[in-house]
Amino acid sequence: MSKIVMPKHSANLEETIAVLKHYYEAGGWQGNAAYKETIKSIIGADQYSSSYTKKLQVTSYFGFTEWEDIKNSRSPRRITDSGRRFYEAIRDNSLDALYDEIMLALETVNFGRNNFGSPESDSDIQPPNLFIRAALDLGHLTYKEFAFIIECMAYKGIPYARALSEIRQRRLSKTAIVLIPEAGKFADPKPIMMLVRWGFLKEIEGGKIVVNPVMLERFKERLLSLQIANDFSEIETDDDTREQNSIQRASQASSMEIERARTKALNFTQGSKGKSIAKDSRISKAALVDARYECQIDASHKTFLTPRRVPYMEGHHLIPCTVKNSQEIMAKLGKNIDCLENIICVCPNCHRAVHFGDAKTKAQMIALMFSRQEAKLCAAGIHITLEELLSRYSW
Repeated sequence: MSKIVMPKHSANLEETIAVLKHYYEAGGWQGNAAYKETIKSIIGADQYSSSYTKKLQVTSYFGFTEWEDIKNSRSPRRITDSGRRFYEAIRDNSLDALYDEIMLALETVNFGRNNFGSPESDSDIQPPNLFIRAALDLGHLTYKEFAFIIECMAYKGIPYARALSEIRQRRLSKTAIVLIPEAGKFADPKPIMMLVRWGFLKEIEGGKIVVNPVMLERFKERLLSLQIANDFSEIETDDDTREQNSIQRASQASSMEIERARTKALNFTQGSKGKSIAKDSRISKAALVDARYECQIDASHKTFLTPRRVPYMEGHHLIPCTVKNSQEIMAKLGKNIDCLENIICVCPNCHRAVHFGDAKTKAQMIALMFSRQEAKLCAAGIHITLEELLSRYSW
C-alpha cells in the first residue's frame, strides 16, 4: 500500500511569504537557529518551538525551499531558484510570473516521493495534480471528495475513473461521504489550500473548489496533461507510447526553463572542491528532454526507466561550472554557462567516466561531446576551441 504524506502545517499566506523572504535575503544555506530568530521577529515568538520549522513544509513541498539533507530535518535549508523567482513575483506583484512558477512546479516536482515538504511520503500519487485533474473532470471538488479519491486509489486500489464515478453517484443521490480514518487527514489538505490562497484555484459557494478560470484559459493543455500518478496502470497503451507521452509532457515543462537559462544570473555554492555556480536542475532536465533521453556519446547506451517511464540520463556541463569559467564567460557574453547549450545528455556510466576516468579516456570523451555540442555553443555565442575546453578541466 502506498504511503501518502502531505504537509499538515501552515497554509497561512503571510507566514509563507515570511519564510521565502527570509531565505531569499539569506542567500545560501542557513541553519535552523538563524531562521527561527528571524521568523519569530516577524510572526511572533509565542508559538511552540517546532512550529517555526514546520512552516517550511508547504514551500518545500512545491520546490521553493530545500534541505541540505532530506533525511535530516535539522539540516540547513535554502531557497531554490524557483523559490527566488516565486518570491520576486510575490514581491513585485507580478501575477503572470507567479502563476508560471506554480504551473512549472506542478509539472516538475515529484510530490509523492523524495519531496522535501513530505520526506516520509512514498507513493506514486501526485496529490496536487490529482486534485486539479479531478476538479476539472468533475466541474468542482470539495476537500472531502478529494480525500475520498485518495482513499479509493491509495487504500482500496480503486482506479481514478471509478472513484470519480462514485463521487458522481453520491452527488446525484445526495449521499454523504464517510471516510475511513486513514483518509480523513486528507480532507484538510494544506498545499491545496495554498493553491487557493495563491489564486491558482478558487473557492466558490458551498466549499467547492474550481480551477481559477484565468488559469484554465492560460494553461488549459498543460493542466490537462498533468500527471496524477507515476504508475501507468490505468493507461491502456504499450510501453513505447507511454514513454513518448512522458517525453511530450516533459517538453511542455521544459520550455520556460530553456528561455530562462539563457540569461539566468550567477549564484555560487560552496562544494567539497571549492566554489562553483549554483546549478538549476530543471535546466539539466530540459537538456535531457531536448536530447529525447538518448546518451549523446553513444545512443545505444541503455539505462533503466524512471517512475515517469523515461530512460534515466544525466546532464553534463561541457564547460565546467567553476567560478573562473563562469565569471569569464558571463563577463564576456552576459551568459550563464548553466544553460541548455552547455549541457549534454549522457548515460550515468559515461558521466562517471568523463569525471573519474583516466586522462586518455576523459580527453576522448570530451572531444566527442564537443563535436556533438560545438554548433549549439556557437549558435549561443559561446566560442571555444577544443584545446581551450580541455584546459578548463582538472586532470
